[in-house]
Amino acid sequence: MDGTSQVAPGVLSSFLTSLTICVPLAFLSGKIGSVLKVIPVVLIPLVASIAFGLVATTAMVLFLIPVLYMIFEDWGWARRHEEDELGHSV
Repeated sequence: MDGTSQVAPGVLSSFLTSLTICVPLAFLSGKIGSVLKVIPVVLIPLVASIAFGLVATTAMVLFLIPVLYMIFEDWGWARRHEEDELGHSV
């Protein structure tokens, strides 16, 4: 679980960056906004698949993989890394 706390800020910041970039496209006005409103039939499946992919991979990285690792560790299928006095893996 230590790895999750180390990776979580990077994963969440990339997820939020993607949302910050993509969400304003839905609210554009002017010529670009009118073009985007004409072609949503093509873009809706694309946007839906990208959004689902972002949410699914974020959930997998932050929740599913750490839980599976804990289960495998309990079963003896994964070994815990030992550290020396300086905190380096041995």
